[in-house]
Amino acid sequence: MEKELDIYYDHYKDTFSLLRKYLDARDKYFRYLVFLMAVLLFNSWLPSDFTKVTQVILKKNIGISDFSNFMLIDSLLLFRAYFSRPCTHGSCPSNWPFGSRLVAY
Repeated sequence: MEKELDIYYDHYKDTFSLLRKYLDARDKYFRYLVFLMAVLLFNSWLPSDFTKVTQVILKKNIGISDFSNFMLIDSLLLFRAYFSRPCTHGSCPSNWPFGSRLVAY
């Protein structure tokens, strides 16, 4: 009887640790997606301000001062938002576009 209880307890610990990892990954993905949607909404509602802010960020952090193709940034943001998904490398559906390459971490 004692051995069965140990087996059940070990199974409970393992299951709970896997569940905790999944919930942490889900929460991280949710925060990432909310941030991405906020950036997309800022870009949609105030495109001129988004252009100014993006130019400042590109100049300050990356060192690019003459960037004018902001449609590229729009496309990349929308692409990333559309193809982001909350799964790990073993649990992704096999019929999902682009396999398991586009996972939000």
